[in-house]
Amino acid sequence: VESVQQAREKVLRAPSSSAAWGRLGEILLAHTFNREANLCFQQAERLDPHEPTWPYLRGLLLFPSDPEASIPCLQRAVGCCDSRQVVPRLLLAEALLERNRLDEAQALLEQVRSADPDNLRTQLALGRLELLRQNWRAGLDYLERCRNDVHARKRASALCAEAWVQLGEMEKALAEQRRIAELPEDLPWPDPFYEKVQGFQRGLRMRFAAADSLLKSGRI
Repeated sequence: VESVQQAREKVLRAPSSSAAWGRLGEILLAHTFNREANLCFQQAERLDPHEPTWPYLRGLLLFPSDPEASIPCLQRAVGCCDSRQVVPRLLLAEALLERNRLDEAQALLEQVRSADPDNLRTQLALGRLELLRQNWRAGLDYLERCRNDVHARKRASALCAEAWVQLGEMEKALAEQRRIAELPEDLPWPDPFYEKVQGFQRGLRMRFAAADSLLKSGRI
């Protein structure tokens, strides 16, 4: 409550400050006041349309329930980013894959691969792209590269199982399904924008969640 009140007071003192509106949005998002956070990010973006954080966080909020609505927000975020900021491009590519806009997604993924050739999130997305094009073997080649990563292994195995079924290799598909059953849930991909938001979390529940996340990451 104190954290939200302090951020709100800064907005009241400086209502034309994009940073103040954005910080209030981040604190609200950190405590799952998502609708209110989205309104703050809208205002922050209006006040500073060159800052990628605000449209990116709006896109991140919208992505799980409405990938189509997230795409314009993420496109604006990407337009404000330099080539080294790959996370907005990757989330936009994933949203485009959800909507079967494959050529647009591929163009973004190629940009990321040029800037960060070893990015495993890119390999997972390229694998999924090839499966959507029914290029099963090409998809498996990409998925093999990220199937042991803690952020991708369960999703990669699910996609591999799908590809093996399409290729008629049922034993390999069943092996992947057994692997899926044994694997823990994938960890979230690193995201410097959202990690900053998590830093604003307060309260006992948030501390338990942070401790659990650290344990799952092996940071004992």
